[in-house]
Amino acid sequence: MRLATLILTSVVLAGVPAGAYAQRSIVEGQLARGAFLDESAIPHSIFGAGARFFVIPRLAIGPEVTHMRGPGRDRDWVLLANASIDLRSRKGRRVIPYVLAGAGMNRHSDEPFFPPGYALLVNVGIGTRISVSDRWFVAPEFRIGREPHWRIGVSVGMAR
Repeated sequence: MRLATLILTSVVLAGVPAGAYAQRSIVEGQLARGAFLDESAIPHSIFGAGARFFVIPRLAIGPEVTHMRGPGRDRDWVLLANASIDLRSRKGRRVIPYVLAGAGMNRHSDEPFFPPGYALLVNVGIGTRISVSDRWFVAPEFRIGREPHWRIGVSVGMAR
């Protein structure tokens, strides 16, 4: 899994044009609640961190790593490559709605004596970054997709 994580992160960052690093970037931590849908919903607490690099003024791409804790020994690690599009220009705005899409890999384990399972996942969502200072923001967000099937949360981050 570590090798796969390193490879996917390298591929995502290698796809960012060199000029993007001089532009604005975002680093954020996330708290969320989500659920996998089986015969019934299986709730999970979600903790994560991510970064996004603006490749053009309103389009950003970057990696995200999340850890999900479900009931009992149900645990998931997720590595995503995300792309987000700001729906408004950032210039002089305190509230910036955005849409996002992500794809990646989920490592699931729930029994100590069985090997973990892996699955590909995708999601799409909407959110709003609300500036609380020149650099800091809070961003409520909602996503739907496959693994987990829904997720609602909030990010706290810094824009550079």
